[in-house]
Order: sequence, then C-alpha cells, then structure tokens
Amino acid sequence: MVAVTCIGLVLTLTVLVPALRAQDWQPISKEDLALNDNPASPGAHAMILYRESNVDTNEATISEYVRIKIFTEEGKKWANVGIPFAKGHNDIHDVRARTIRPDGSIVNFDGKVYEKEVYKGNELKVLEKSFSLPEVQPGCIIEYKYHEQHNRDYLVEPVWVLQKDLFTRFAKFTFHPYRRDIDYQLYWRYNTPAKTEPKRQSDGSYVMEVHDLPGIDEEQYMFPRKVLEARLEFFYREPGDPQNEPVDHYWKRIGKKWNDDFEHFINRRNALEAEVGQIISANDSAETKLHKIYTRAQKVRDTDYDTEKTQKEQKAENLKQNDNVEDVLKRSYGTSRQINFLFIGLARAAGFDATAVYVAPRNSALFTPEMEDPSQLDDDLVWAKLGNAEVYLDPAAQYYPYGLLPWYETGVKGLRLNKQGGELITTTAPNYNDARRERHAELSLDADGNLSGKLRKKT
Repeated sequence: MVAVTCIGLVLTLTVLVPALRAQDWQPISKEDLALNDNPASPGAHAMILYRESNVDTNEATISEYVRIKIFTEEGKKWANVGIPFAKGHNDIHDVRARTIRPDGSIVNFDGKVYEKEVYKGNELKVLEKSFSLPEVQPGCIIEYKYHEQHNRDYLVEPVWVLQKDLFTRFAKFTFHPYRRDIDYQLYWRYNTPAKTEPKRQSDGSYVMEVHDLPGIDEEQYMFPRKVLEARLEFFYREPGDPQNEPVDHYWKRIGKKWNDDFEHFINRRNALEAEVGQIISANDSAETKLHKIYTRAQKVRDTDYDTEKTQKEQKAENLKQNDNVEDVLKRSYGTSRQINFLFIGLARAAGFDATAVYVAPRNSALFTPEMEDPSQLDDDLVWAKLGNAEVYLDPAAQYYPYGLLPWYETGVKGLRLNKQGGELITTTAPNYNDARRERHAELSLDADGNLSGKLRKKT
C-alpha cells in the first residue's frame, strides 16, 4: 500500500524510465539518473535521494530502504554498506541491493553478505552484516533494503535517526504500534526539524516525512553525535506511571527505583565491616581511609573489560552472577557498576556518607532532564563526603588514580541517589593542573657520551 501511494506521487511529478519498474523497488526518474550534483549542497560526494523505514511492532520487524546517488570517486565509499545488530536481540534478513547506471541499466547484487563482530561487552555483542554493491561509478544510483527481526518477547520502541552523514532529500518513517490490547502508554520524545512530528493515521499507525535534511559533518571536538542529530524516539511507560508529571517528580520517582536496587545490592553490613577492618587502621586520616578503600575496590576484576575472551573461554570459566557486594568480595570480580557499589558499601562501613551517581558521559550524550529519558544516564560513579568537601570518584575506571575522574565524567549533569529518590547534580569540573606532569632531572654527560644523573617526579 505504501509503495502504491509513493508511485502515484512520482507519476504526477516526473517521467518514469519504464525499464526500472521493478516489482518492489521505487521507480527512478530520468532527472535523478541525469543528476550530477546536489543543488541544495553543491560539491557533495553523494546524497540520499530516498529513504523509508517501516516499523511493525506486531511482527517485531523493521524494514529499511535506502537510495543514494553517487557524484564523485570519493562518494563511491557509500557502496560499502554495514548494518549493525545486537546478537540475541535482533538479526538482519532479506538483504537485497542493486546498482543503476546513468543509462538506466541495472546490476543486481548477487554477492556474499559477510558477518563480523564489531563490539563485544560483558552482556552485549554487536555484529555487522556487510556487503559491497557492484560496478559503482560516479553518476550511478545505488539502493538496498533489508528486514530487521527483533525478539518478540519485548516491546519494540523505535528510534528514528532522521539525520545521516549524507544530505537527505526525502525520507518517510512509519510506525505500527501494537494492535492487541496492552496497558502500556505510548509516548515520544524528539529533536526534529520545525513542524516535523509523527501524524496518527486512520489505521492507528504514525507517519512522518522529512525533506531536504542536511547531513552531519564529523568534526574534531564536536558535540556527541546523538545530541546533534535529528531523531525521534517512541517509548512506552508502565500502566501505573503518572501522566503529565513534573520533571523533578519524574526523576525522584526514577531515582527511588534505582536507589532501592542499589541499597538492596550493598545490604551486607557484616561482610563490609569485616573487610574494612582489614583495609584501614584507626590512625589513618579520613582521606587516607577513603584512598585505601578506593585501592581495594580497584583490585576487583572488572568483567566489563573481558571483551577479548571467546564464547568458549567464557563458558569454560562459568562466572556466576553477583547478587550483592558480599558476592563481589568473595569472588573478586564484578561489573563496573558493582565495583562502584562495593566502594560505596565499604565507605559507608568506614563511617563515610556515600552514594551512587548516574551521569550522562559527555563523550556520548548530554543530559537533558526535560526529555525524561533514563537511558541518558548510562554511566555511573560515586559521591562521598570528605570533611566539608564533596568528592566524586570512579573506582571502576581502570588506570585512573584516586581523585582523578575520566574526562568524560567531569563537569557533567546527573542524578545523585538518596532515599527520597535523588537530586540533580553536576560533577566537579576538570582541573587543568591534572593534565600536567612535571619531571625534574639533574644530568651530566661524560666524555664517552654516557648520561647519568637523577630524575625527580613531581606529584
């Protein structure tokens, strides 16, 4: 039905090339075949002529269709296509592609679709289906389509990334929510061009179209891409969640859930006190105590860094799941979050006021509380009261000594947990002196060219 509607639109505007009336490919006009530059962005290497994304949550599928015009030799790189997917969560099927020469003749893709691993975390493995379209030269049009099958056991919450690297002339996005009765409430949050938002159709679906959207040029020191790109995210809320909730109330409610889970995990006071007794002494200053606890937490093996082990090696090791901080202490391994929770538990057992902090790392996101999106806060660290001072630490950050946060966790907004739910905070700004290292040397060179002397490190 969608294809018929689009064909009717094109028929009223352009003269079609009869040879390209393929069964389920969009028709191509003579004007697009002859196009040798992007009139809206002259000098471009390529542009997206047409893009369509169709999400059907009832079948847990996403259908993607992309058509690109190649203008230059450099633009030929877009003929190498990579489609990422998360193993165990979704998969890619029915990959089809073809190249259309400037004279209208077609070269169908009949090569091999390769699969390779591009990322492996503790609980996530990202693979990529990749292929190269044939006989691509400047002036050609390339297009490809595929189906993305998701796990039917979960609600599919579409994320429409409207803006790509290339200029997009036209794109259409369709979302078919669940037809069966569910208690979850459907919402969306967006960063889209003005007057562009989904429109509900008579069949209950949502459709959105965008026109003439510039691409994103990668630049050094640019803001995180996720912040810059035009995007729209559908999401569901649980039946009991309040509607039209004030922003501060929303984050207190979310923080309360997170704090309950956190408190449950560290609720092993006897084990923590016994461990603290072996770490610190009564004569230690408060900062020395906190420093020693930090060092102890960093001795725990961080399984989030076990990305190089094969599936066979992981299966042979058979690591058990940690249910609390006592498990972390006994087994001496845990995730990054569990290591930070361990530090907080030990700090509290030593008499410190300490808690967990969830932040949006500035190398990948900026925290906008008004979006009411918990997924923004996908990084965590710890807060502790040291005398009259407040300190932010990240024991789980490998190779970072006590007192030094990774740069992407400095000066960022987040949520500091407490029994009432939490409060929005900003972590300490980076100190330029932390980026300086001084070495002083007193050296002498003898007649034979031998260098000797003393090297002093300034701390």
